[in-house]
Amino acid sequence: MSKYAAFFAVKKRMEKSGDESTRQEIISDFTDGSKSSLKELSDQEYNLLIRKLTDSLKKSEKWQQTPENVMRRKIIALFVHQMGYTMSGLNDWCLRYGKFKKALNGHSKKELTELVTQAEFVYQDYLKRI
Repeated sequence: MSKYAAFFAVKKRMEKSGDESTRQEIISDFTDGSKSSLKELSDQEYNLLIRKLTDSLKKSEKWQQTPENVMRRKIIALFVHQMGYTMSGLNDWCLRYGKFKKALNGHSKKELTELVTQAEFVYQDYLKRI
């Protein structure tokens, strides 16, 4: 097993969650630009990097599963996947016709519950027209 297997396992999880940072960028950010290779890291630095990346990834995964993001994904599914909007078009709709006249990511949890209901009504109306 490679000395750096833990790094590549974490990097793979990061990529699955949408992080496209390169290995060199990650290492450079971690070392404030002084190093860009895993080989340049001491064992202590390497272990700290793995711990930092793992903690950051766990926070990111938890954030993605918050009730707010579940509701945002539901709205995205209705508008983008079902009705053919683009993300830009969805944000335009939220600003123009949404109850609170805000971009999708600007809504609170309470506002999102109402926006989901509004989006479901729009989708039902869309289905009736087809």
